[in-house]
Amino acid sequence: MTMIADMVVVRPPKPAAPQLLKPRLYRTDFRILNGLDVSQYRADFKALRADFERDWNRTLFKWTDQVNDLDYRPLWDEFYEFLNRSSIGEFSGCLLYSEVQKKLSDPDVAAIYKCMARDEGRHSSFLSWVMRHMGRKFDLGLLPKMEKLQYMHPKLIFITTYLSEIVGFYRYQNISDHLKANPEFAFHPIFSYFDDWCNDERRHSRFFALMLRSQPQYLRGRLNHLAIKFFTLAVYITMYLRDCESEIYGKLGIDWEKYDVKVINETERAARHVWGLAIRTDSAYFLSCLRKMMRNNFKNKANRGKTGIAGARAKIMRFVRYGNTIVQYAKLVLQPHDFVATLPRSEWLNIAPDPGDISGIKLAGARPTSLRAQAQPAHG
Repeated sequence: MTMIADMVVVRPPKPAAPQLLKPRLYRTDFRILNGLDVSQYRADFKALRADFERDWNRTLFKWTDQVNDLDYRPLWDEFYEFLNRSSIGEFSGCLLYSEVQKKLSDPDVAAIYKCMARDEGRHSSFLSWVMRHMGRKFDLGLLPKMEKLQYMHPKLIFITTYLSEIVGFYRYQNISDHLKANPEFAFHPIFSYFDDWCNDERRHSRFFALMLRSQPQYLRGRLNHLAIKFFTLAVYITMYLRDCESEIYGKLGIDWEKYDVKVINETERAARHVWGLAIRTDSAYFLSCLRKMMRNNFKNKANRGKTGIAGARAKIMRFVRYGNTIVQYAKLVLQPHDFVATLPRSEWLNIAPDPGDISGIKLAGARPTSLRAQAQPAHG
């Protein structure tokens, strides 16, 4: 679980060493959740519950001596940012799923939420261990100390968490596939665990796809289509605007924009068959809007240090650019979309096909970075 980090856990008290993200947690209406009828889909939920309870990765996320003797200084900030963001995203999912399963009356659905909380907590602990191994302070215990929760309807919880899980699957799996083809860029042993990690993400996305398909009233009508489109675009845009500032992808030998475009298009091709609505992400128009938002962000950050008349002018221009970013978002929301056939019921649990060819995301001219201490030459 990745992109939901901004939508799940609240702002924690300020720690001694600032953490990079300050996510939030949304509350929902458990009366509505418990009022949802899934009886017609009981066999599907039972099959999915059995798959979750097998706990395929129970013994897999354990460190070996490969993690010893690493010098993190060459990637001190870039790798920490990646770990921090990923760990908060995973743990926020753990908190949400754990809270939901305690209040659900349906035994099959509650059991699946419990298993998903287990998976997300395992992933987050695995990531946070690496940060501690680096010597960087990171306290997951701060996150549950919530100040105020904002309400979100269960329908929107399903949409955003489905998108979070399916985006997480394609993000991690594309990185894993790239590093298998280009192992010289796999600077840390954590990447060798990504295939098993992705199996969890894909399993989670299947559950939320099934929840949405079992409640067709959430997928019909113009208002629901608008909500689906709005939140789907929010996930894509947030990912793009974050990744354009991250330096970790170059260290992995990945062209960040080609990677993001690939993840967005693969997520979209999977998601459109859940709700029957297709956003035209694979177009020059879509990418041009994202690039305009990116340029607005970079220009705003570059002009923050100005003072006097230049500072006042820069402040005005920041608001102009914020407005332009909103306009670009609105253009994508209003862009015509297509309607497609949803997956037949026999294929509901096969909602996330494997990513396509990864050769196009390799960064030309990238040089591998090693965290292994270099052997010192012997003295005669």
